[in-house]
Amino acid sequence: MLSLTFGLIAAICWGLHDFIIRILRQPRGIYASIAAVLFFGCLFQTPVIVLNADFSKLPLLALWVSVLSGSSFAIAGIALYKAFIIGPIRLVAPIVGSYPVFSLIFSSLNGNLPSQIQIGAVILIVSCAGYVAASKEETDQDLSKQKLAIFWALVSSFCFAMSFALGQYASNISNQYALLLPNRISALIALILIAKYLKQPIIPDMSEWRIFALMAFLDAMAHGLVISSGKLENPVYASISSSLFGLVTILLASFFLKERVSPNQWVAIFLVFVGLTVLGY
Repeated sequence: MLSLTFGLIAAICWGLHDFIIRILRQPRGIYASIAAVLFFGCLFQTPVIVLNADFSKLPLLALWVSVLSGSSFAIAGIALYKAFIIGPIRLVAPIVGSYPVFSLIFSSLNGNLPSQIQIGAVILIVSCAGYVAASKEETDQDLSKQKLAIFWALVSSFCFAMSFALGQYASNISNQYALLLPNRISALIALILIAKYLKQPIIPDMSEWRIFALMAFLDAMAHGLVISSGKLENPVYASISSSLFGLVTILLASFFLKERVSPNQWVAIFLVFVGLTVLGY
């Protein structure tokens, strides 16, 4: 149950993080924005790591797996932004939010087979959260752009699941606090290398540093909770419940930006929490 709680808190943090992205100016592009968030995230996590980490018991395998987890997270973030730039929210959000499907596959390969009821609960959660996100707006686009948006959304979904699975595995065989900083630094390095290869600007506009710092805190908190759940019972539930971040973003937009939520969407929101209740038992 604690793993599920960690995931829900992570969903709130990421939902608020993504809500800020929607209203944030990005004059330097997505790579610069992501770099600023990752940089501040490293700063926020350093005191926690220094106070709690035990580097004397850090297996080399855990370190390399954590580096791979961070690199996957960077690719997932890039793909997420690209998908949202190319395609409408109603198309991209359900695909990205379906990364628990990949999480369950990875967990099953590790020998943790879910029950039929749990599988049904996951399907209910993902489908209803996806419906709420997908039915938010109507957008007409040509087929080629939609296919490209679907491709990047699938890349993001797969890489998010891979990042969480690798991070939880590394956390399970080592001290999770000692792995947080290598995870974040590797994500930042991977982002810089990709941006340099693609000749994209990587230095952010620091006039928005306070907003970047807030986003970094939310992102670091969410990512740390999901990764730390690796030592808890049923860590896959953290990955699954954290996928509700898109739902949280829409609720925030409805309240603060006065975006309308239809009755059907409210029904779907209720069914999401029904699925979470089933999943928690």
